[in-house]
Amino acid sequence: MKNYFIPSVLVGKILFAQAIPNGDWSGILDVGGIQLTLVLHVDQDEQGKLRASLDSIEQGIKGIQVDTIQIEDKTIKFSIEKLKASYEGIYNGNEISGKFTQGGMKASLIFTRDETANGKESQRLQHPQPPFPYHTEEVSFKNSAADVTLSGTLTLPKGKGPFPVTLLIAGSGPCDRDQSGFGHKPFLVLSDHLVRCGIATLRFDKRGVEKSTGNYETATSGDFANDVLAGVEYLKTRKEIQQIGLIGHSLGGGIAPLVATNSKDISFLVLMAGPAVSGEEILYEQGVLLQRNLRISEERIKQDRKLREKVFAIVKQETDYKKVERKIRTEMEKHFAAVPPDANASGSEGIAVIHPDHIEEMLKRITTPWFRYFLTYDPGKYLKLIKAPILALGAEKDLQIPPQQNLPVIAKILKEAKHSDYTILEFPRLNHLFQTCKTGAISEYTTIEETISPIALNAISDWILKKTEES
Repeated sequence: MKNYFIPSVLVGKILFAQAIPNGDWSGILDVGGIQLTLVLHVDQDEQGKLRASLDSIEQGIKGIQVDTIQIEDKTIKFSIEKLKASYEGIYNGNEISGKFTQGGMKASLIFTRDETANGKESQRLQHPQPPFPYHTEEVSFKNSAADVTLSGTLTLPKGKGPFPVTLLIAGSGPCDRDQSGFGHKPFLVLSDHLVRCGIATLRFDKRGVEKSTGNYETATSGDFANDVLAGVEYLKTRKEIQQIGLIGHSLGGGIAPLVATNSKDISFLVLMAGPAVSGEEILYEQGVLLQRNLRISEERIKQDRKLREKVFAIVKQETDYKKVERKIRTEMEKHFAAVPPDANASGSEGIAVIHPDHIEEMLKRITTPWFRYFLTYDPGKYLKLIKAPILALGAEKDLQIPPQQNLPVIAKILKEAKHSDYTILEFPRLNHLFQTCKTGAISEYTTIEETISPIALNAISDWILKKTEES
């Protein structure tokens, strides 16, 4: 799901500087309807050399060091190499007007003088603030087979316990322990709610992210499932814990059944917008819904489906990633030569909207072990093997893991498997992140103040407490 500006801290180097007022400059980057506030901080070091850093306010990420920055007459340029991002604009008094480029995306970006930018940040009312009425502990555990150490946070209610515990499994993308994105921290909010209800939680940074070791880029969902299993083994060593459950969101909900079939210690599962069909089927349906939301014509949607089928067939059949890239590039170029992109399709809605400006970015994601695994991975074949209680949640306006596609399949699988204890709920007016929304579009995620609907939070905690008290 992660097709938005994702900065990381970099080490900077400066070319040269001419006279320009130091200070803070803020601008709004519109990426297909998703508006991100970027703040550029400009100053000079002790030798008088120009330096700069960038903040992405809604995402809560600060201090991205600019690699190179230069000024020639009234033109200012800077670049962030690791992100493959750059900016070029014309400086005129209290305004810098230009273009921001990242990957294949190019968008207008106007920076204006902002005297209040330092300390400006997105506030989310549901984000918990210390002091906390529970115990929080920094922990780590190891997936020995992969030589990966996962770092995370264990939260325990006050008291001796033992307590039921939930291990939180994030969706796609290089997620940190809070599943941070779009200015929100859903797993922080979910964890805080659960522990206040007497349910312990463990959440952790994915391999290769933040404090966890390993390489995220080369891992598949199967590898991530093994990391979760390592977390289960760790929880078994804690005397404060008596029942271990899994809560998976989005593709984390697709991984949870695989984890549960490989461990006898799972007492319950909560699937939040979890898929029940293959990744390929998810992307077909997701594409249609997101494109209709953008008011793209039905004819264009059909043409996009044909291209998608060709691209996915190449990924599944060809094992050489260089050949995959070459063949897909050829197919896309042929497609867009015959079918110009719809004016409403910006490509900002992820792989669900194929757009020529994003071919390079898409190729990087498609030509990975993760994507090949994702296309053919079927959670349903593991779901039917589970005996532990299951709560499957869907959101009416979810355009990424559509409930109308997945909840009936979950019900059918569990019914045919004669599962004795499962609950399926669909919440009205909620989106993929379980926020109360208007349309469900990805562009709304950042603008909505709510991180997770209290209705969804209470449904999860009430069900877990009921199931753990029964056993």
